[in-house]
Amino acid sequence: MKIGMGEFGKLSNSLDRNRGDDGDKGSCFPRSDAADLGNGASFIPGCVTLARHLGRKVQFRQPCLNQCCWFWQLADGSRIYHYEEMAHKKLKTLNDGVCQSCGNDFISGGTMTPEQARTHQQKGAVPDT
Repeated sequence: MKIGMGEFGKLSNSLDRNRGDDGDKGSCFPRSDAADLGNGASFIPGCVTLARHLGRKVQFRQPCLNQCCWFWQLADGSRIYHYEEMAHKKLKTLNDGVCQSCGNDFISGGTMTPEQARTHQQKGAVPDT
């Protein structure tokens, strides 16, 4: 039987006795990190895990099926974009660097400031609250 990182994270979190009411705060492997891995993320940025460990809210957004359009929205409004090399190469060559599904043009990973996130056009992104 093959166990993925999402399942490993869930097991680690349960052995950590699901600290915090949400399974994130104080946990060595936050429940939300395990959920993100289970939903297809190939990595979790360290600052995302640390923020969750400290009890800060971080949301993993998947506006379309393209992994280069997925991002973690931090409490301050900044975003950390997921990067997947093959998806990036495909978008870069076929669509001039813009995702046809959600309109995202920030496909090469990295961090977007809260100011950039407020003005960024991406159809599938949920507005800041």
